[in-house]
Amino acid sequence: MRQYHKDNPECAYCGRSARTHVHHIVPVSRCPERAGDSTNFITLCAKRCHITIGHCGNWRDVNPVCEEVCGLTQFCRLDS
Repeated sequence: MRQYHKDNPECAYCGRSARTHVHHIVPVSRCPERAGDSTNFITLCAKRCHITIGHCGNWRDVNPVCEEVCGLTQFCRLDS
């Protein structure tokens, strides 16, 4: 996860690079064998995207379309 975060420091949804987390797309509790699988990771900012995009506003839930939602926002971002 550390290497993934180093390689992907920006939030996949909003583009922030400060205070980001690596989110497991498929939760470790549901699929422990994918805990270290980089294809199961996505970087989300801690400020709001991790809870709202990754967990649908509830830490107990998981957003099954997290990657798709983040992919749809890619075209909206402005290059800095």
